[in-house]
Amino acid sequence: MNTVLATVKKINSGRMILRRPEFWFFIIALAGLQLLVEYLREFSHLEHFPFAIGADVMEYDIRAREICDGMIFPDEPEIHAPLYSFFLAFLYRLTDFSIPAVRGIQLLLNWGAYLAFYLLLRKMFVPAKIGLLFLFFALCTPFTIFHQAELISETLIVPLLAGVFWLLYYARKSRKMIFTAAAGAALGLCVLTHGLLWGFLAAELLWLCLRRKWRVAAFVAGGALAVVFGVIALKSCYYGKFTAVQGNSVFNLWLGHNPNANGGCWMRPGKMWKEHHRITGELAEKQGISRERIYLSEIFKFYSDKPLEFFRLTAKKIWLLIVPRETVSGADPPRLIYRTALQYYGRWIAGLVSFCAWFGIYIICIRKRRSNFHDFALLLTGISALLILTVVSGRYRQSMMPGVFLFAAAGCFYFPWKKLWFMPFAAVVYAVIGNFGGGNLPEAASIIGEARLRRNDLDGAEELLRYAGQWIDDPGRFDSALGIIAERRGNSAEAEMYYRKAVDGDPYNPVGYLNLGKFYFNMSGRRDEAVKLITRSLELNDRQADAWNFLGIAAFQKNQIDTAVECFQNAVKLEPHHQGYEKNLNISLGLAEREKKK
Repeated sequence: MNTVLATVKKINSGRMILRRPEFWFFIIALAGLQLLVEYLREFSHLEHFPFAIGADVMEYDIRAREICDGMIFPDEPEIHAPLYSFFLAFLYRLTDFSIPAVRGIQLLLNWGAYLAFYLLLRKMFVPAKIGLLFLFFALCTPFTIFHQAELISETLIVPLLAGVFWLLYYARKSRKMIFTAAAGAALGLCVLTHGLLWGFLAAELLWLCLRRKWRVAAFVAGGALAVVFGVIALKSCYYGKFTAVQGNSVFNLWLGHNPNANGGCWMRPGKMWKEHHRITGELAEKQGISRERIYLSEIFKFYSDKPLEFFRLTAKKIWLLIVPRETVSGADPPRLIYRTALQYYGRWIAGLVSFCAWFGIYIICIRKRRSNFHDFALLLTGISALLILTVVSGRYRQSMMPGVFLFAAAGCFYFPWKKLWFMPFAAVVYAVIGNFGGGNLPEAASIIGEARLRRNDLDGAEELLRYAGQWIDDPGRFDSALGIIAERRGNSAEAEMYYRKAVDGDPYNPVGYLNLGKFYFNMSGRRDEAVKLITRSLELNDRQADAWNFLGIAAFQKNQIDTAVECFQNAVKLEPHHQGYEKNLNISLGLAEREKKK
């Protein structure tokens, strides 16, 4: 009898453990961690895993390396919000420039941020099951992991938002304005990470004003604007003119409101992109106005000529926003994202989460009216409004994912499963339909091809780059790469042909001139022509360390020691830790000293 009672007690204690939220918290957290490990394992087998390749990614990588070399302000105002570049520079220093290690740290940081969100929901007396469902959707649905591991600003947003939401909670609980101002400052850091967070800040301030909480609104606004305008003031003083946080914010607005607009990022990096920015810059300089005014005038003219286009584009953007499908923005074409099994099969879950989120929004905002969800609702509303105002991208939607996951959890919790048992099947259909299209195979092929070229897989790189070059008009990029492949194979005639095609096809691309110049540099009788080409490359972009190094070598060989020293100094300034450049500089400086003593 005692044995039976002991067994019953053990069973009951086991059931009690299974009912405790803490038990399922640890289970879900460990499952999410295991998912990250599995993703990194799958990702590590892909060609581009150890490299920073693709639009935006390369720009953040270059900027972070400049910061590591001591360049706090770039020569020209940067087009991206600046905070992530400094964060990436910190990670580079921490990991000795190991991109795989950076990817792992960013994944762990986002994992920890969602744990922080869950703990906050428990503090806010959100039902335990909703909190656990939130954590499950956030950590165990793989469709957000790709962006968390990429070298892009979106990887930093969720951790910063976790800090914002905790500070807002403490501000309301303690009614101390110092927490309110700190929450505003944290929101300012979010804005310095990604311009979309202006939408959340504006929505939060509007909500506070509508509820007549003027003092709280003033402290939130004061904290945020102190951070943002502090950075603007520093940048404006350095450049000697007003400089916004992000250099291309008005361009993104124009991108969503012009005759070619389709709701997404229709203009992709390439020859057309470069030509557009060059012509706009020349037009602005000719008229003596800023590029921003050029873009604003074009938007005004577009809607003056076609006023009804605004409604068509708005409807298109709303559709792109609600459909559970990746839409390309930077170095993230869907065919690249879905190369791992987790991402390929996990994308179907996005439709189910989206369906639950829509039901959750309905049930919370229309029926339940839970006031402790309002910050998450404001996050969704503010970012959605800015996406509709500019352009929609799957990557940009990462900023609103904490709100999506919470409303999805609420929708799943409150859903009348017995009464509407057929609706999950409708959600599956919605997920399948929503994930058709959006392949962007040529752009994915270009990134994979460049990664294979860096790995010296010449045959694989050539196949993909030839294919990408047929669809993407960027001869300066693809012909230069094909020229490198031919040169590595020892086919000089073919290499020269491709380098020439790169220069002729895109005469404003500095890389084409540099590659052809370096090719001629080692050929007898063509050194002077090589110097002219490399000089032309530096006229287009003077931040190329290897170009300065080649010019220094050419000057040194002509016994122009002072010129050689200046060129090598420029190379070392751009890449301070390059041993070859430092060696050349030291040799030329030593020779210059001996010449002076004579």
